[in-house]
Amino acid sequence: MIISSIYKTVDNDGLIAHIYEHLLAQYVLKCLQDNEFFVLSDIILSAKTYGDTCFMDAELYSSEVKKTYDEALREFDKLVIPEDDILRAAGECGIEMNRNIAEVDRSELSKKLHEVQISPWRKQIDMVYRKAHDESSVNTLFRASYIKYSKESDDLFRECVLEYSIDESHIQTPIDQALAAIVMQIVALNFLTVVREKYTVYDRGDQWSEASISVGYRMFLGSLKKDDKIINQLSYDFLEYIKILSSSVFL
Repeated sequence: MIISSIYKTVDNDGLIAHIYEHLLAQYVLKCLQDNEFFVLSDIILSAKTYGDTCFMDAELYSSEVKKTYDEALREFDKLVIPEDDILRAAGECGIEMNRNIAEVDRSELSKKLHEVQISPWRKQIDMVYRKAHDESSVNTLFRASYIKYSKESDDLFRECVLEYSIDESHIQTPIDQALAAIVMQIVALNFLTVVREKYTVYDRGDQWSEASISVGYRMFLGSLKKDDKIINQLSYDFLEYIKILSSSVFL
């Protein structure tokens, strides 16, 4: 196992660091999937923003996935980020914070993100403690010249529940049940990367369903209320994703 723990600090602007974090994590995970590497089986990735600093922590289970991961980090910071991707990431941050986007200056937002891109990555082991100003922390900064979010409300977004299960007929022993649970979680988490390419959603957590033999798993997604048909569409997309996995190295 190879450990990678790095960070970027955006002085006194936790909001732009947060949007950058969402963009970066999705780009890296998509690059890994395109090279047939999978979350949980090949990598565990954690991207978080604290104060005005974006942290990336990864556990990588082969030198090949480490090479692809490092290349994805380098390529992302050279990328001219598509405007649609920027707005999707900003929308995800809004769902996470329970705030709508009220105003956005697309040109300035792109420029701010480019400034983060060209700043260097640093190793967390060498990090010197510093406290971000309270007013510029990701937890308190919701309005800036390049984007403004609305007041917080629990009524702005809907919660979608994606449910996955493996029938009892496929499970004969406790070992079968354990393996089925592992495979189901891997498939569900990797499907989330596919979902975020098409929809503006935020992962609000997951849980196992209680069953003596069968295996059930649920994921909770915050989504825009206007996506009334998203559950049916996601169910269809999931079946299509299973077909893709069936012809990949995953199986």
